[in-house]
Amino acid sequence: MKTLAFIAYKQPLMQSNLVKVRSNKAYDHLKILEEKGFVSKEPKGRSYMLRTTKKFVEYFGEKALKLTPIERVDDSAKEKE
Repeated sequence: MKTLAFIAYKQPLMQSNLVKVRSNKAYDHLKILEEKGFVSKEPKGRSYMLRTTKKFVEYFGEKALKLTPIERVDDSAKEKE
């Protein structure tokens, strides 16, 4: 979920940048996310460009892509109360 959230927040994102942040385990995460249809990747140089798919938006909602980091933090603080 953290890998998917990072891709959604930073998209479009180079796979090489994702691996720098999330470590080499991100390759396994990407394989699963691609199989489930939440992430698409297209070749770009030696790496891939990663983006979320329509299935991601249908499953998590469009609001997940439109929130700013501050709104995300505020919402999580409200849920804890």
